[in-house]
Amino acid sequence: MIGNWLHTMKARAAFAHFGRHDLEAFSASWAEDVVFVYPGPTSWAGRFAGKKAMKGWIQRYMDYFPRIEFAVKRICVENPFGLRFNVVAAEWDVAVTNRDGKDFTYGGITVFHIEQARVVLATDYIFCTPEYREALGEGGGGRQATAS
Repeated sequence: MIGNWLHTMKARAAFAHFGRHDLEAFSASWAEDVVFVYPGPTSWAGRFAGKKAMKGWIQRYMDYFPRIEFAVKRICVENPFGLRFNVVAAEWDVAVTNRDGKDFTYGGITVFHIEQARVVLATDYIFCTPEYREALGEGGGGRQATAS
């Protein structure tokens, strides 16, 4: 059961690092060839291959939202004994404030695939609500989300 405990603690810590805008700590356990998949009908969506591309997407998000507060609701670990190879799913809500001072809340699930104790694939599944689209600057006639 140590795998369950370890991966649960690492996932919670990763979301905390993300909320503190600590990109280096957040990405420390990612493989160099990590793939990050972000879904949805927005310009933010895509498949980002490599740690540099993933970090670029995360930095864009951090720049766009000065306040990011994750509330991790549940974490499920596929193999409770797996330390080096596993799949971890985290269900979360996030409260964000954009650069214009507008507050939003939306939720999702992130699934992490771990090989050799490194994240090699992370896929977000977002509960695509009108508030989610508006938060990213693409709902209700809002402006396109861009980092400056």
